[in-house]
Amino acid sequence: MIAIVVGVTVLFQAMPVTEEKAQQDEHIAKLQSAIDSADMRNRRLTREVDALQRDPEYAGIIARDRLNLMNEGETILRLEPHKK
Repeated sequence: MIAIVVGVTVLFQAMPVTEEKAQQDEHIAKLQSAIDSADMRNRRLTREVDALQRDPEYAGIIARDRLNLMNEGETILRLEPHKK
């Protein structure tokens, strides 16, 4: 009987710790998702900076796009990202 009482007492003391761990695991998962998203954005921007520094044609395309200009005989297609 004493063992049962001690076992139940330990179980009730461990429950808040278990709930807190679950909340911490959820928080860690959200933070990891944010890190992954930032890492993907960083890689994309790094590629763009590299292309702008090394490829004059790419730099010209970006400049013309931002200034809404086009070369003769050039057709511009704009694709908008899907909005959630």
